[in-house]
Amino acid sequence: MRAAILALLAALPTSARAQVEQAPFERSTFAMFAADLPKGWRPMTPDEMFALEDSLPYVMRVTKPGSYFSIGDVDAWLANGFDGRALFVSVQSGEIPIVESSIEVIRETWSQHHAGVQREFLSGEITQVGKDAHPTIRCRIRTPPVESMPAIEAIEYYVPTAGHMLILSFRSWQDDFDRAVPLYSQIADSLTFPRPPRGAEELSDRLFDAAIIGGLVGLALIVIRMMVRRPTRQ
Repeated sequence: MRAAILALLAALPTSARAQVEQAPFERSTFAMFAADLPKGWRPMTPDEMFALEDSLPYVMRVTKPGSYFSIGDVDAWLANGFDGRALFVSVQSGEIPIVESSIEVIRETWSQHHAGVQREFLSGEITQVGKDAHPTIRCRIRTPPVESMPAIEAIEYYVPTAGHMLILSFRSWQDDFDRAVPLYSQIADSLTFPRPPRGAEELSDRLFDAAIIGGLVGLALIVIRMMVRRPTRQ
């Protein structure tokens, strides 16, 4: 996957690479991670989500502080419409083990049909991410068009940290994905996490790993439901 990203970077015109390298970035800190984000990128609020909902993919039509939220150039979205580029963040209790069998579970989960929607699992690997080489599972996922929304492609990092699983999904419209990869790679390289993984050996029971994998399946179902059901105001 890393080699593929580097190949995409090398294939870009010099002007495009320079634009990524020279773009102004700011350090942003959240509860579970910190990263250098393009200037203007910030979390979308619930009110902004409702204002933009007609142009947002269904998976982004939810925000729950500390659990699910989207990060991007929100002010530009409000002014000009959603441009497809965003970092979708989700958090759940418990860590999944960073092993090959977890990749297979993720693959099987996203390959299932739920409510007529099937995400295509393109690739997955065990790797490291960020300044501190944090262990992670990195996947590449494609979501087909849903209603009037174009297809979406994403690089997703499944990051165990402090007894939680953090999923960072860098997404864009499929026809913009190759152009977005250099930006997403730069953000991923800047990631830091305040706490290391707890690790399976510190859990009370190895069977807990299976429960976390089950939680991933549950998360998949929640996301699929959000893709086919419009949110209502609370």
